This record gives sequence, structure tokens and C-alpha cells, in this order.
Amino acid sequence: MAIKLFSHDPDWIKQAGLLIFDPSRLLGDNASRIDHVGSTAVPGLTAKPKLHIDITLRPDIEPVSLCPPFYVRSYANPGFVRREGEIQPTRPAGRRMFPCPPGERSTLMAHRLCLCRAGHTAPKHRRDFRDALRRDPVIAANYQQLKQELVARFGPAEGRERYNSGKTSFITNVLSQRCT
Repeated sequence: MAIKLFSHDPDWIKQAGLLIFDPSRLLGDNASRIDHVGSTAVPGLTAKPKLHIDITLRPDIEPVSLCPPFYVRSYANPGFVRREGEIQPTRPAGRRMFPCPPGERSTLMAHRLCLCRAGHTAPKHRRDFRDALRRDPVIAANYQQLKQELVARFGPAEGRERYNSGKTSFITNVLSQRCT
């Protein structure tokens, strides 16, 4: 499937707020933190129209133990852990997991949940990168340009992994500058 970037839609952030409610209701106190990260969380930034929600779990909870309730609610099992201590169930656009109050949106766009073991560094790195993009319009513009170049090179083909890995050095550089 071709990679396509879309102009930022302010509704993405609103949908993320609604989406966060559903897993927090499902997980209860098993989650210590839930964050909207990724390009859809940065106003003005082009993005693939798929929300990315990080869920950091309590220290005594393993991500794999919490997956079954998501799978029965139409989330796809990624079949592997992308990083040690992290599982990323995904879901296409569709109805919310739980009935919603009258007047509230009942459907949400496609999204990925990252269930992360407590102490995992990836959620903090994703929050730090998101915050850097939000604070610095130059970094955001450079990142957007890089993404557009990568889509031109790898987007039409089966190049999703090459597209994603093409962003790694930029992200690493931004994070290393934030830590110095």
C-alpha cells in the first residue's frame, strides 16, 4: 500500500482525546500514562492519517498480558513485538470500543496503540520528539521535508520500512540535541 501524507487536520488531536478514553476505560489502573504522539499530535505537520497512542503500563504488567481484550475489539495482532517490551496493536477506522454519550463521535480514524512496559525508553523519546516538533517550527519544517522526500522515494512501492528507517537519524539527532 502506498504511503500518503495529508495536511494536518485539527480533528486528529480531538479524535486522539476521544481515543485515549477507550483504552483507559479498558485498562483501568493497569496504565500509568497514555499519550498521543507521532505526527498527528503536532499541529501543522503533514502526516499519515493514523493516530499513534502510547500506553505506558504499571511496573508489574507485561504488555502481552493486556492484548486479548484489544483483539476481541477488532485490533490486529502485529504478530511480533516491534521493540523489546512493546506491543503495537492496530485498528482501522471504525466504531469506538465502548458506547459513547449522545452527541459524541462514535467512529474514529485508524490508529496504533503502543502498549509499553514500565521504564521503557521509547514512550519518553516519542514524547520528547513530539514536543521538540511542537516547540520549534524549523525542526518541524525540516522533518516534514524529510518525510515528503522519503515518500517520493519509498512511498509508491512496498517501502514502509525504508520510509520509517529513513527518519531514524533525524529523530536521533533531534533527541541528542535535546539531551545536551
